[in-house]
Amino acid sequence: ICYNRGYHVVIFQSHEKYQREVTDTQLLASRRTDGLIITLSNETTRYEHINSLIEGGIPVVMFDRVCKEINTHKVVVDDYEGALCATEHLIDEGYTRIAHLSTSPVLSITQQRLRGYRDALKKHHIPVRKEWIVHCDFETCEIENAVRSLFSAGDRPNAIFASVERLAIGCLKVFKDMHLKIPDEVALVAFSDNPLNAFLDPPLTAVRQPTFEIGQKSAELLIELIESKENVKQFKTIELKTRLDIRRSSCRRR
Repeated sequence: ICYNRGYHVVIFQSHEKYQREVTDTQLLASRRTDGLIITLSNETTRYEHINSLIEGGIPVVMFDRVCKEINTHKVVVDDYEGALCATEHLIDEGYTRIAHLSTSPVLSITQQRLRGYRDALKKHHIPVRKEWIVHCDFETCEIENAVRSLFSAGDRPNAIFASVERLAIGCLKVFKDMHLKIPDEVALVAFSDNPLNAFLDPPLTAVRQPTFEIGQKSAELLIELIESKENVKQFKTIELKTRLDIRRSSCRRR
């Protein structure tokens, strides 16, 4: 979208670090950047660096991990419905001891996916166990330790709904190390749009996000802001639908 409209794209990675996100936005502000499309890091709980860009006249569009306090265009997916469907799928397959592995509790995607998970359990009269809702960062060691802790106890879950793909990959490694058979002993579902999911062993059931369309919509909204001849005051949030791709990691053998 951007290249077709005559814009060049520069990509910065925060690597889930707040301070790096701040440094990157400050650099962009000092380099006469036309606009910014941003998703928040796992550590971000303060938003002055983003608001300062907007106040300085640099258009900003947020996607995926958004902040409701920032008044601008946003592109998200229906995280709640995706999580609800994923958890209900596990219940339909006969798994009732379902844990939820997630990221920072302050992120919008974490809150919506957790709400979908909780509501699915409540809908089917399954108790929500707080000790089976685990928040962790993206450090490989912390992910693996969190999963080992869940499955080292005598009273352990028989399924995991991982809210982020990287968490699910950590689960797969630990399950292999602990010789847990998937899906016979433990099932796994993730939020993901990785084309390699179908080639994992076993293939991973995942809530597919329309990531390409998210990028397109975000770019279109940003260019609208950049090229607008008026001061835009009415902002919109575009919500896209997810799809559950069911594969062997969550299906009991008949």
